[in-house]
Amino acid sequence: MYMDIQKINKLDLTRGLVFCYLACKRLFPNYVYFSEHYAYGEPQKLEAAMDFIYREMLHEEPDEERLHYLDKQVKLQMPNLRSQQNIYAELAYLAATLIRYTLNMMKEKDTGYTINAMVLAFDSISVFVNHRDQNKWDLYSIEDEELTVKESNLQAGIVDYLLLRDEIDLEDVDLLSQMQSYNRKGLLDEQLELVAATA
Repeated sequence: MYMDIQKINKLDLTRGLVFCYLACKRLFPNYVYFSEHYAYGEPQKLEAAMDFIYREMLHEEPDEERLHYLDKQVKLQMPNLRSQQNIYAELAYLAATLIRYTLNMMKEKDTGYTINAMVLAFDSISVFVNHRDQNKWDLYSIEDEELTVKESNLQAGIVDYLLLRDEIDLEDVDLLSQMQSYNRKGLLDEQLELVAATA
């Protein structure tokens, strides 16, 4: 049960950036978890980039110098998956990657990054579930996993809202952010703690 790509492709640049920003917010706790438990990286650098995205995504011309600086800062916080071989590093890497994709979307004005945001959200779930259940899932059966269904429904609700609105402002973004926070605290909710306890 994945999100309808055709529907996502209807999002213009502004709406696509909102979609990506909200996905960044959902994946960010995964980075925080990794940083706190493995003493790696500075989550505040990623948070600064997300704050920039929030402030600038409704503007036609973002501050390119600041954008470039923040992109470099986020890149420096990405774990090296060759030396950090654990699920939490991989989830943190995906979270940072999504922030960089969103910054690049602002710079390049390419709505194709919206699909990347959708995919990375589901990739995070796939990584987590396969680790939790010892790789018993395949691409198709994981669609029925509870986390996948919740993420699909959340993405669909966000896209439907964005397409219904004639104009998008920060009040809309705040409302959607609040809506997804009611769904879960982070993409994987408290389940990371469960995996850590049983690892």
